[in-house]
Amino acid sequence: MWFQFCIINFLLISILSCFKKRDVQVRSDNSLKSESSFNGSPTKTPTPSSTPTATPTITPKTPTTTTPNGGGGIKKIELYDKIVAVHESGSGWVRNILKPESMVGDPRNNQGGNYFGADNLKEWSERHRASQNVSFLRKYFKGLFDLRKFYKLAEIYIYGGDSRLEFFIGGPLDNWTSVGQLQLAPAQWNKVVLSNISASTGTRYLRISINQLGNNASAGKAIAIYGSEVDTSARIPIPSVSIRVPRPLMEDFLGTNTFVDVVSNQNFTTGESKHFTNCTFNNFPVTPDPAYLDQNCNLKVYPTFKAEEVFTALRNYTWSIFFYGDKQGYDENYQGGGYVFQPLYQSNGSNTAATWDFDYSFFYHRKKNSNVSNTKFLNTPDILRNTPFLYPDYIKNKIAANGCPGGSWTNQYWGEMCPHFSETKPIRGSYSEKPSDYFEFSRLAFNLAARYGSNPNVATNLLSLGQGQVVRKGLGYIKDLEIWNEPDAWWHGTEQEPGLGDYSFFHPREFAALMSATFDGHKGQLPAGTGMKKADPNILTIPAGIATAQFDYYYMMALWSEKNRGNFNDTPFDVLNFHHYSMTSCSMGFYPDSTNDNDPNTDNETYPNPNSNGWKCGFSPEYDHVGPNVIEPIINFRDRFMPDKPIWITEYGYDTDPNSPQGIKPLPGFSNEEVQGIWNARAAMIFASYNISRVNQFMVRENKDNHGWDSGLWNTSGVSKFYYSASDNLQHYEAKTSYYHMGALLKILKGSKFEAVIDPINYRNLNQDSVVMKFSGGGKTIWAVWLSSSKGINETKAVTVNVAGSGGGSGSGNVELVRFYLPSLDCSGGGANCHPSVDGVKTTVALQNGNVTVNAKEYPIFIVK
Repeated sequence: MWFQFCIINFLLISILSCFKKRDVQVRSDNSLKSESSFNGSPTKTPTPSSTPTATPTITPKTPTTTTPNGGGGIKKIELYDKIVAVHESGSGWVRNILKPESMVGDPRNNQGGNYFGADNLKEWSERHRASQNVSFLRKYFKGLFDLRKFYKLAEIYIYGGDSRLEFFIGGPLDNWTSVGQLQLAPAQWNKVVLSNISASTGTRYLRISINQLGNNASAGKAIAIYGSEVDTSARIPIPSVSIRVPRPLMEDFLGTNTFVDVVSNQNFTTGESKHFTNCTFNNFPVTPDPAYLDQNCNLKVYPTFKAEEVFTALRNYTWSIFFYGDKQGYDENYQGGGYVFQPLYQSNGSNTAATWDFDYSFFYHRKKNSNVSNTKFLNTPDILRNTPFLYPDYIKNKIAANGCPGGSWTNQYWGEMCPHFSETKPIRGSYSEKPSDYFEFSRLAFNLAARYGSNPNVATNLLSLGQGQVVRKGLGYIKDLEIWNEPDAWWHGTEQEPGLGDYSFFHPREFAALMSATFDGHKGQLPAGTGMKKADPNILTIPAGIATAQFDYYYMMALWSEKNRGNFNDTPFDVLNFHHYSMTSCSMGFYPDSTNDNDPNTDNETYPNPNSNGWKCGFSPEYDHVGPNVIEPIINFRDRFMPDKPIWITEYGYDTDPNSPQGIKPLPGFSNEEVQGIWNARAAMIFASYNISRVNQFMVRENKDNHGWDSGLWNTSGVSKFYYSASDNLQHYEAKTSYYHMGALLKILKGSKFEAVIDPINYRNLNQDSVVMKFSGGGKTIWAVWLSSSKGINETKAVTVNVAGSGGGSGSGNVELVRFYLPSLDCSGGGANCHPSVDGVKTTVALQNGNVTVNAKEYPIFIVK
């Protein structure tokens, strides 16, 4: 028996070592697609580590065919690409434990894979979050496995790990029964025989809880589950009709994030922006200097570049829109509490002079009534966050007693907005998944939608207005409203404010309750005057961008909806919204690997200029595997469960400061500003190659003055930077090189939509990998060509593209080649092209038998026909 086991094990490893990773393919809808699983793990079968690990310590046994509890034969349940595995907190790496069946083998019958010790093999580990001093989150370290059928489970095997686990059946949200515990040991298969399983017990859901974290906080690298099938029915119906989300025009697709002080009235005319309206404004550590404000709270700043040349969709970050300095937008003593839009009151109520008219001095009015030609306002979305009058009592009392943490805005008045508390949940306690507990926030959203939405027929008696407020309805300023920002805020609860994590982190079930209340007053069950859709049925309700770009959060919200709204598909939001930054400290994809090639997903990849902190830096979207490992699992989830929901990526980008955790490390021959623009553009086109509906680069301007974060993170993500002019004593903005890159990208692709991937990204080998994508529309066809090697300005490869017949043309004639303005090339030695422009640098070339050959570079080269 032992000899046979060794022979079988040797043959299995030999066979697996011959497996080759499959190249990226073209989807049926022409988007980039690797053959990855629904659960996000690639189907490329890893080769064994060059250093064999110890043989699993499993006692040989004779295979069994019946369960000890009776009721059918035990079999290994197919998991990979068959089930849904999510982190119950919405932010974790549960699905990393799912490996291809050929890799896992059959540990119950002594034929389990024994090479899971490879250094780079992904695992389910809570190491990163456990290191963030967020101890409260440990109670959320739970994995939910939707087996998609009903099974009577018998045994579970997990390879490696060092934590203590507990197993439950039942659910999917409540009514769990514990069926076993297991202390994991590294470098071996760990087995638990489940108890409390009766002859008739069947479960569709398995829950694994990490009861005690080990030193490595690991819950294992692979899993095998055994049981007998009880019922093949699925409780959650998969939509039978595929509702295809249409592809957007590129000018509607690509936007940015910005602050109100970036643009003057005439310049703030187009472009999608996520707008940090700092006039309400709680993100400044001190109240803005009145020298920079006019009487209507408009900042006196005059940009030296025009934002409307670049971006065409606005995402407005309004944090606490009813607050500025010592004024607040809530009259808590009038008719049970009412909102103040115009004018804002003084906080002490003694002076109600017209200090700020939100209706007419704010940028909404300027946008709607602008007469600038060729202006397109998308007004999407405006972000609603917490406001002082919705702070939990715990927070109010803490501010009253101690002021704001860190010395910022230490006014003892409870309403003084502290940046740290703007992310606290708008409830009186620390946890609630009851929509009724979010009543006040839902009422605020109703009033915003009623006043600034498109419906002028809202019943006046449903409005909640403060004393002296003018009734206005359906002003048409807001088409969409985004609720909150990054609710999966697991990074809160620091030593500075122990225990506050519970007041900032939304469990998905909590956020579903908030969204249900805000969406439609929880299907109208809350009192009248609540819920955005009740005020304006046409307004889009956008859920906050999830900081961790995984579908886990939305799956848990859908389970909550099934229980509390009656249907898995009756979810209280109109869009799936995510954030993603390609950096090692929080990346969702694979990391660059130039020192250890045991990871088959990064074979042959090199990445220049590692720093002393290892790979704590930003890197290209290709090295991040942003397509197959970040976007594709989300796309697959949407197509399978929520096919009518557009997907937005409302934050992505890079810092030009190399010391930032997402800072760009210098590439030979390029400035960091050039690399920022190049990678932003390449990422945008990769996102477009999937059916993503909108992306927002972060952001328009740098945040390096006293208004920013201490860590340096995101301080230099802007495509413009500050400079101070002594001549007029004002703060100005200067475009960075990346500004001209984004401008050229949109100008070249304006009027077109993504059409096809001609030469897909070879994630197996990025060293000199060429990429070709095709866009068409607006009477033209465009091919974008680039290299994804991250080797610098001198790296080149001849790439021939056939353009014959495209756009109705023939195989002869001329085409235009356009590249970005690059000071490293154009300004060397006083070059003729040393003129910053969003038009790029253009040349004309003749076709040769319908082909054009370009010397592909790191920067995209566009063939325009």
